[in-house]
Amino acid sequence: MHSEGPYDKEWIILRTFARRPLAARTAAAVTTGALVLLLGACGSGSGSGEDAEGSTESGNSAGSAGSGDGKVAAADSAADDDTVLATVDKGDGVKLVVNSAVRDDAGFVTVSGKVKNGSGRTFLDHAWTGNPMELDLRKANGMSMAGASLVDKTNKKRYLVLKDTSHKCLCTKYPTGIKKGATVEFYAQFPAPPKSVGKVDFQVPTLPTATVALSSAQS
Repeated sequence: MHSEGPYDKEWIILRTFARRPLAARTAAAVTTGALVLLLGACGSGSGSGEDAEGSTESGNSAGSAGSGDGKVAAADSAADDDTVLATVDKGDGVKLVVNSAVRDDAGFVTVSGKVKNGSGRTFLDHAWTGNPMELDLRKANGMSMAGASLVDKTNKKRYLVLKDTSHKCLCTKYPTGIKKGATVEFYAQFPAPPKSVGKVDFQVPTLPTATVALSSAQS
């Protein structure tokens, strides 16, 4: 049990099925539904709120999110390939750029963007995968965006990346890391907060927090 912190209320745990193209993933999620459990526990995030986690989470996978040194720059443009909602600078040459955070009609949010490795070496950080105690999660995903989360400060909830029953995340994986000088794309899919929520905090372990605006999927 962690010491009492801002995420010390009930944790809502959500998961869906295997990674597929977006339309197929959404259809599978709607067909199978999401597992919801209520647990009393304590968290250690950088925002304030109640954790909404996936069905296999033990409780602190996103606790180190936002703990890195760096700066966050935000923009309020509509989400597309050229839009920058936020840029997170880790401080060692690694930058994460959020280009979109889109809510779909099936009740999910997909965050996407790019990771730029200007560190001068291959970037390999397994903390991005999440809880180090969950060996199945590490084995199924390697270095990935599996440890990312969305924080809804309004309703004090944290939403974790969706994963299937084999612990594979609905997110980008980097099994051999990110080569020096490379720019690679990422995506991560989450349960959506209530429609009344217009902004959320996007957190990746060891990186600063980025506040991003949610947009709706265009039909």
